[in-house]
Amino acid sequence: MATREVRNKLDELRQYRKDRSRHDRDAREHCSSVRKKRRMNPDFVEKWDAAALKELDDSAIQEKIDHEARIRDGIVRLLAACHEEVQALETAKNLLTINARILALMGLLQRHRAKSVMMRKGSSSSSPFDLDDDASPCKGILSLSDIRVPLMWTQEDHNKTKAEQHLYYVFCLLKLDGQVLDTALMETDESETDIPFDNIIVFENVSHDFKLDIEIYYTVSSENAASRASGVKRPLHRTPSGHEVPKFILAGHTQLTVDHLHQRIKSHDLKTGLVGASPLATTVSTEDSNMPRLALWGQICCRLAARPACVEQVRMDGFLEIQRMTCSQSSWCRLWCVLRHATVKCWHCKEDSNHRDPVECIEIKPKMDITDTVSPTFHHRHILILTSQTPEKEPVLACNSDEEYVRWRDALQQAILDVTAWKVACKQDMTIVYPSVHKLPPVETKTLYDSIQVTLSSTVEPWKTVDKRAPLAELKSIPADSPSIECTYDIWQRRVPENRSFRKGKKKGVDENALNYETTI
Repeated sequence: MATREVRNKLDELRQYRKDRSRHDRDAREHCSSVRKKRRMNPDFVEKWDAAALKELDDSAIQEKIDHEARIRDGIVRLLAACHEEVQALETAKNLLTINARILALMGLLQRHRAKSVMMRKGSSSSSPFDLDDDASPCKGILSLSDIRVPLMWTQEDHNKTKAEQHLYYVFCLLKLDGQVLDTALMETDESETDIPFDNIIVFENVSHDFKLDIEIYYTVSSENAASRASGVKRPLHRTPSGHEVPKFILAGHTQLTVDHLHQRIKSHDLKTGLVGASPLATTVSTEDSNMPRLALWGQICCRLAARPACVEQVRMDGFLEIQRMTCSQSSWCRLWCVLRHATVKCWHCKEDSNHRDPVECIEIKPKMDITDTVSPTFHHRHILILTSQTPEKEPVLACNSDEEYVRWRDALQQAILDVTAWKVACKQDMTIVYPSVHKLPPVETKTLYDSIQVTLSSTVEPWKTVDKRAPLAELKSIPADSPSIECTYDIWQRRVPENRSFRKGKKKGVDENALNYETTI
């Protein structure tokens, strides 16, 4: 009886382990499929959430700081292991970025703690938009692309030979609401007139009062343009303390806000030096490093576009009584109205909104005011009047019920708040440029056996035919693009047992070397 119970318990334990292993295998397969989708599917393109760090508490921010510190320690060890200058430059750029990210997180943590202390003391924020969370402007998507930095070299610099020209390595550092990103490291010299960056950065959940700091860093290589053209990789310069670590210098900086939004590429003023730079900027000057100065034009060109949520979402829809002018007389007309994109568009019926142009458009303007009137003397008891500082006629709307009146009043107030905060972004239909997904090239499915071109040996007589043999099974399993494979075999080789002399039964007229080939893989 006891033996049967022990046997049953062992069976249950085996079944539990089998189910557990199957569950772990399914979970691994699911994770790998998700990772593959994120690489290939445009819907999984990684974007940066500008409001993600603001929503974290103090402990979560501290965990991110510790995580970034561990990454910095790994970058420092990797920098010590670099032997080529290009490797050291890329690693030094990542080290500067990670240091700026840690400083930004520490500043965010300090602001969170100060805010919590102020809340405990009962103080409130001074911003008018922070008084009521329900009355705050909507958030949007911010896209930065087409970055280009013009250069202004002297005539003497342009006339330099390749052996006299310096090599400059330049990149941009982007800072927004605690997020710190960097662009690719670009190489330039005195013969080029601008530095283009192909990076496209998209921020989500961006508030209207964002401040995007762009900082331009550069360093000068120890080699010249002539050695770059020759393709020779220069080793790092050694000092008694070890390898010489590249130092990046702040060449220029600017700050972009909602006033710089536009559908097209625009140029913005660039401040040079450390005057007016962000407190988190690296303060290495050209005097300390004895490097030549990067000749900036004083402008930076980029496309900064935003798309607020009010542009895509329908804030309110329903039937309203609109006061219209017909034959110099005002009359009321019942229309189907849709509030979207800072405009109230009106149709005669709901079905016309899908395929016909609106019969009336009421534009929501910044700093517009709503005057509501509820009086039994009017035929329509709930009246909304949109007043503005322009001399145009004030739109007058009327609702039939108390519920519709409250909903339309709140929706119109929110639309006025969004237009006032986002300005031109609510008027222009800006296109958000997303990073393109680079698909991997198609993998060749031919095996190593199928991809080999076989040429007959010149020692074999053409009239002699040798029976074909089936390819070896181990050769069919090797992919065609397998690296470091060298093949010197012949498909028509004849194999002879080791205990038998190959010279026995040699055919006349056939060279021995034509039949005795070696196979090395």
